[in-house]
Parts: sequence; structure tokens; C-alpha cells
Amino acid sequence: TPPVVNCVSDFSVTEVCPGEVCFDLFGFSDVDGNVLSVEVSPGVLDPNGFVCVQVDTSGIYAFEYIVTDSCGAADTCNVNVTVGINNPPPITCPSNISVTFCNAGEQVCVSGFSASGNVVSESVSFGTLIGNQVCFTADTAGVYSIVYTATDDCGNTSTSIATFTIEDTSPPVVLCNPITVSLDESGTYALNAADIIKIAEGTTDNCSGLDELILSVSPETFDCSQVETEVPVTVTVTDACGNINTCTTTVTVEKGNAQCTEPSLLNAQADLLEMIV
Repeated sequence: TPPVVNCVSDFSVTEVCPGEVCFDLFGFSDVDGNVLSVEVSPGVLDPNGFVCVQVDTSGIYAFEYIVTDSCGAADTCNVNVTVGINNPPPITCPSNISVTFCNAGEQVCVSGFSASGNVVSESVSFGTLIGNQVCFTADTAGVYSIVYTATDDCGNTSTSIATFTIEDTSPPVVLCNPITVSLDESGTYALNAADIIKIAEGTTDNCSGLDELILSVSPETFDCSQVETEVPVTVTVTDACGNINTCTTTVTVEKGNAQCTEPSLLNAQADLLEMIV
């Protein structure tokens, strides 16, 4: 009497991790007890009678099971298993967004990081992932990129890069200092870079150092008509992000080496001219 093979019906499995997978597909009986061989293709039989096969792609896997006894009598069974491989988890990241940055050392949080599927771990290249947002301490304005990675229970990973711009909207904190200048022999004086830095000394910005700020003073030239007076000047400071702030102070003008006519003499000359006219 030939052996009798029992097969399960065709079936489907999904979210299978790539690698060796074992299926319970077949069984057999033999009243004579003289089974000589049991063969399966593809795959191999494990000690429990399961068919184990390497599964790397989705598709239909057709299995054939053959049991033969010592008399050469055999029975065959076929089973088709439709396998769906577990793909890397779908993930999303924020892109092309702007975040307002106010002060150095401030914590900035960017939302929009998510993964679905059988995710067992998530990581980011810097900062801390809290829920669906990444938080980190911002030191400067500019373009930042964060690599976001999610891993599922099969070891599949998905990676995406989030790129965003941190914008500095805080103007510099401007401090103005009065200075004194002396006219040269030509009767004029023009502020130089050292003068302007001295006037703005103590100015700070959340992103830029004083040497990175654009400083200007108006007016920046002085002459004999301003000798012994405190001339009001406006200091304008612009940071690297285009934020502007101003303050006012004074520049005291001294005669120095200039050949300036004394103001009293100028007034007397003006009075004389008025009398002549």
C-alpha cells in the first residue's frame, strides 16, 4: 500500500521578514510503515517536519512534497504559498521649512518626523527625538539637516533627511559710547574703523560677534564749524541675518592742529559785513 500524503490548502502570509522561513505544509501516513524517503522542493525539512526555505522576495512559492516507500510506491502533494515580504517602514520628514531663532542657546523644536509599520526603534543624527519632533539647542542661524532613521522588527531600516532653515529675527543690542576727536591740519576729521568700533563697544548680538556686525555712524565727518561742540551721531548696527538696530551718542570735536577761526571772530566778521551792507 503506497503512503498517503496530506497537504494544507494554498494560503498567503504577509509582513514576512527576509531570511529563512519555516512553514507547516505537509504530513503523511503509511499503513505498512516502510517509508523509504521524504523529499520536499524547494527548501528542507526540519526535525519537526516543517519546510524551511530562504525567502528574500515577495511572490508565490510552489512547494512539492514526495513520500516514497521501500516498494517504490509514492504519493505527491503540492502547495502554493503567497509570501509578502516586510518592506522597510514608511517614514516622513519635514522639508523646506523655516524656524524662528531668537537667542543663542535656545532650544528649537521641529515637528513632522513619523514612521509607520512594525517600528521598534527610531534615531536622529543630532538632537533629541520627542514624539514626532526633534529638539536641539541652536547656536547660530542657518541651514540645518537632520538624518532620521526608523528600524522595524525585521531589521529593515528607512532613512530620510530633513532640511530646514533657522532664521534669526532678533536685532543686535546696541550700546553707544561718546568719543572725542581732534581736527587735522585741513580742518576736518573722518571717523575711521577703530573710532566706529570704540563708539559701538559693548554692542552684542545673539548670532554674530562684534567683528561680524556691520557698523556705520552718521555723520562720520566733522569740521571747524563743530569745534568745541558735542555733535549728535546715529550708530546703525546690522547683523548677519539683516536685523538692524540703532542708538545715538555724541562726538566732541576739538580743534587739534586745524587753523580754525575762533567762533567769536567769525561772529564779529559777520556783524561787520552786515553793517557794511
